[in-house]
Formats: sequence, C-alpha cells, structure tokens
Amino acid sequence: MPELHLRGVPVFEGVEDARLLRLEAHLSERTCRANEVVYRIGDPCDGLYIVVQGGILLRTEIPGKPIDRVFDLGPGEVFGEEETVNGTPRALAA
Repeated sequence: MPELHLRGVPVFEGVEDARLLRLEAHLSERTCRANEVVYRIGDPCDGLYIVVQGGILLRTEIPGKPIDRVFDLGPGEVFGEEETVNGTPRALAA
C-alpha cells in the first residue's frame, strides 16, 4: 500500500485509508519563500493548504487599516478549509 502522507495530519485523523488515498490523488506540493503571499483576502478559493514545514501567518489586509495578525500556523496545521467547504472567497490573507 502506498504511504499515506495525510495520515499524520490531525484534521484527517480517523479518516479511512481508501478515502485518504483518493484525497492524496489531488495533492500538489508548493514551496514558498519567506514572506511570500499564498493568497489575499477576496481571492477565489483554490482549495485548502497543509503546512508541511515552516509556518504561515493568516492576517487581515485591508487598505488604510493596520494589519492584524490572526493566526500563526505550523507544521501539520491546515488553512483555507472554511472557504473550501463553503465555496466562498478568501476571508484572510495568507
């Protein structure tokens, strides 16, 4: 059986192997540089993300207003899932 990369991600705990394999068929890896923007508020949703290494900052980004740091995420954490489930544009910048 192929290695299940999602098996160690807490949000997928308890999901059966067959379902994880189907999900993994849709995965793609993206490497980001420090301070690279993954997406901005209002961008269309292109799926959810899993932090594998390093970290990600989710923040507000409203012109004319101070940037608010909302979440600091690390390895194993998922982001963008709310917009993926709801089919809505991005609510925060990443």
